Amino acid sequence: MEKKEKILFIGFIIAIVLIGMIFIVLAIYKDDEKDIDKLPSDIDNSNKIDLNVNDYVTQEDYYLSNIDKSYKKIIFKNIDSNILNEFLIEQREFYDKIESYSNYDSSLNLEVINEYEIDNNILSVSSKIVNDNIIFGIISINIDLENKKLLTDEELLEQYKISIDKVVDDLFINSIYNDKNDNFINKQDNKLISKEEVIENKEDYIQLIKNNVSSVITFSLSDNKLVMYYRIIDIKSIFFNVAQGGIFEYEKEVLK
Repeated sequence: MEKKEKILFIGFIIAIVLIGMIFIVLAIYKDDEKDIDKLPSDIDNSNKIDLNVNDYVTQEDYYLSNIDKSYKKIIFKNIDSNILNEFLIEQREFYDKIESYSNYDSSLNLEVINEYEIDNNILSVSSKIVNDNIIFGIISINIDLENKKLLTDEELLEQYKISIDKVVDDLFINSIYNDKNDNFINKQDNKLISKEEVIENKEDYIQLIKNNVSSVITFSLSDNKLVMYYRIIDIKSIFFNVAQGGIFEYEKEVLK
């Protein structure tokens, strides 16, 4: 009799364990079923990047004191203000330039063209001062949305597999090699220097351009292409004395 009771007791324990396992499997299946039935809006997307550009950027009317018209101004949303600090300073100076240019030449019909788009998790925003399709001013900002950081020019170029060395080499050719002048005035000592001498020391000048990229070149995205904007006079003024004043147009070059 004692042996029979032991067998029954063991059988009872096994039955309880099996029933428990069945309940666990059913509970897991039920949870999975709930997740399947969830709408996308019900699922936790806290780590997902929202790639709708309108969730980050909008425009509003902006008025200047001495001009009887409104311009569009970029307004940011859902971006850390620390990332935007430098751009917002440039933005104020940007609209000051419109007033300055209008005072310099009242015949100009200046417009502001704002572009903003997202490509490869990069939010790129630019504002241009334009007159008859000629660009007289530009500012831009490029933000890595995934890592929530401001991209440097070199980091942006790396994203598109473009060499900064190739960029500055092309700029040297466009601004110096193709210049019609045979001589320049060296900025450091105010002495005359020939184009041949500059070309002989090409690497030194290219390095100077590279050291000043952020101050003389503006990069931004346009129609999912990486574009750079620059003024020849800005490149040359890194190492030569050049005539200042007036309004100089920007060159535009599609990189990729």
